[in-house]
Amino acid sequence: MYKLYLVALIIISSTLTKAQSTHKIALTKFATIDFPSLPITFDTLGVKTYRYSNDDAEYLVAMKDMTKLDGFYLKAENLKDFYRGLEESTLKGDKAKLISKRTFIVNGLEGIEMVYLGSTPSLPDLKFKRAIFINGIVISIDFMTSAKNKLQTQAERELFFNSFSIIGKKTDLKQETINRQVEEKQGFSYILERSFGYIFIIAFIIWLCRAFRTKQPED
Repeated sequence: MYKLYLVALIIISSTLTKAQSTHKIALTKFATIDFPSLPITFDTLGVKTYRYSNDDAEYLVAMKDMTKLDGFYLKAENLKDFYRGLEESTLKGDKAKLISKRTFIVNGLEGIEMVYLGSTPSLPDLKFKRAIFINGIVISIDFMTSAKNKLQTQAERELFFNSFSIIGKKTDLKQETINRQVEEKQGFSYILERSFGYIFIIAFIIWLCRAFRTKQPED
């Protein structure tokens, strides 16, 4: 019995230590997330990225303001098509194999979650992604690790994903572009959405590869 109490105490202490060591990042005026420590930031092609890595995993958040693309608009009824385009471009951009996908809900807003095996050199192969479109901004949350560390990193992964928080009034949060311009011909917005997906994942992967190449091995 004493041993059981001791194990429980160690687990609780470890959990509290991790919770205390997190670093909260204000991603936008309406969204925050906790990293295990202060992440580095990078901005390329209008994609702002936060990254933190340790021996077991890579933590990343990347964001793109779609309203800055001329002619882009998204109707609420086309949200699933937008996510489908992002899913397809993510898999093609990384030559990846999809393991599973589902929708997730945060504060009544719908996003997508994917688990897939990637093939980008120098990056962990097992990748977990959550993506959500709010107020014209796409937020992609990624946790990457090796397949052999899936169970070992499960608690850290869940802590990272579950720390994503939406703040502010629900009535101010939209999953469609708020100020629509003149309607373009039918289907044009979806083409832009799919094109953005390729740009997003390619820019994301290029930056990651550069980051890994510049990382010097320790003596």
